[in-house]
Amino acid sequence: MPILIYSPNVLGGMMGLFSTIFRTIKMATTGTVVRRIDMPIMDGNCTMSLRLKHSKDGKRFVVLAGIGSGSYQYFPMDPTEFDDFAAAVTAINAELVAGDGFEPPASRF
Repeated sequence: MPILIYSPNVLGGMMGLFSTIFRTIKMATTGTVVRRIDMPIMDGNCTMSLRLKHSKDGKRFVVLAGIGSGSYQYFPMDPTEFDDFAAAVTAINAELVAGDGFEPPASRF
């Protein structure tokens, strides 16, 4: 039978993981929605929902939700993470447009 020895680094890492999980749940389920944009995908079978929220202490954050039949996935982002995400979307869109002459439809937003 193996002997497991937990070092402070391992326990600290586990506590960091739990902290991240609870922070994620809190951000996804609390706060006031300031603006929400829902976009149907997969022929309307799923929805990507982008939500600008603010907490009781006034901090703003974004939650990206993937909603499908019986499936809900939430990805909260602080402003810096969202800025990085938005830059990645812009970069992919530029490649998509430049790659084959594809013209994206005008934004509905």
